[in-house]
Amino acid sequence: MRPSIRLAHPATDWPKLQSIRRQVFHLEQHISEALDFDGQDAEARHLLAEVEGEAVATLRWRICDRNPPESTAPPTAKLERLAVLASHRRQGIALQLMEFALDQMHQQGVETVVVHAQRQIQPLYDRLQFDPQGEPFWEAGIEHVKMVRCI
Repeated sequence: MRPSIRLAHPATDWPKLQSIRRQVFHLEQHISEALDFDGQDAEARHLLAEVEGEAVATLRWRICDRNPPESTAPPTAKLERLAVLASHRRQGIALQLMEFALDQMHQQGVETVVVHAQRQIQPLYDRLQFDPQGEPFWEAGIEHVKMVRCI
């Protein structure tokens, strides 16, 4: 079944987002809560994917390069915290979430998107035409690669 993807409502959806992230990042990948919940959630836009009313995936994106008010340069955004419950992986949900996020960013005037992609899911970002930049690096005990896309 195709997921319903929407912008999450901070007041009502935050427990669902936390639950997904805890399951994926803390329990499966052993990433500490302090690293995951890094104090930047309030400034981010969060997306939520639901299947038959069940919250199954999330991601956040935020403007990471704020230009001065007099600047005409478009902002840069960073995609973060892509998490899909194990029971719903390999169904295209991550791809659909990413496409939804990229469309939102484009509507907000973002032209450059950055992601620190876990190497294991780099093919997803390749499929979305992100380009690797630099050498792989370790973040939270997991190998990552910086990837960039112009939209």
